[in-house]
Amino acid sequence: MQKDRRAMMLGGVGMAAAGLAAAALVGCEKKTDSAVTVDADLELKIRKDLAERQIEKTINRYEGLLSAGLVEAAFELFAVSQPDVQADVGFGFYYGPESVKRLFVGLHGWLELNDQGKLRNGALYIVPNTTGIVEVADDLKTAKGHWLCPTISTPGSPEKGFSAMPGYAHRVADFIYENGQWKIWHYFVYGILYYPEGKAWTDPAVYEAETGKPQDLSWIPEQFQPDAPSDTAAGIGKEAVWRPDRPPTTVRLPEPYRTFSETFSYARK
Repeated sequence: MQKDRRAMMLGGVGMAAAGLAAAALVGCEKKTDSAVTVDADLELKIRKDLAERQIEKTINRYEGLLSAGLVEAAFELFAVSQPDVQADVGFGFYYGPESVKRLFVGLHGWLELNDQGKLRNGALYIVPNTTGIVEVADDLKTAKGHWLCPTISTPGSPEKGFSAMPGYAHRVADFIYENGQWKIWHYFVYGILYYPEGKAWTDPAVYEAETGKPQDLSWIPEQFQPDAPSDTAAGIGKEAVWRPDRPPTTVRLPEPYRTFSETFSYARK
């Protein structure tokens, strides 16, 4: 009798211990699942932060190369394997790999370089990047960025003289990840204001002279002509000049997104 009672007691203790062990195991499993989720979220954040730094380096390298007259190297930062790679920096719209090369290697080379492939005397084109906003897709395949840029250009030549042209612009781009590198895919410069040195952009003589006219592309040699005029309705080209009777040029800022099909594109169709 006592043996049976003892066996029952031991059995009850064993069942209770087993129940506690099972409950603890379930708790551990739940904790492990949570830890895995946290680790995955942290890994994605780290990878997106790293991509953001690489994209900032790409756009800064682009500006540094172009300002130094290294036009071939600047062109290599573009996603030329993409048939819809495109750009408009205010000189007209260039669509496709060959056209983008015509813009950066051809037209920029003509503007900045002499017959020996070196910077022309007096050639100065600087558009530094500030206040960058970069959003990388959750799938880590694409990204988009926006920068506000003070601009300094000195068009002209020693023979004909130079013009000092400061200003400000928006720089926006879609990026795509190719073969381990972030490449510039769709790239546009939206002017905010431009003005001759020594004059204010609020001077009616400045803004009246720059608005209400078709974009003049006649200064561009025939072999470097764009595929289409700049999209002045969107704030590229002459219509980007500041005026007191309308809001200044604005562009849509990058927003968090999962994959490119679920967000807007900076591309022109």
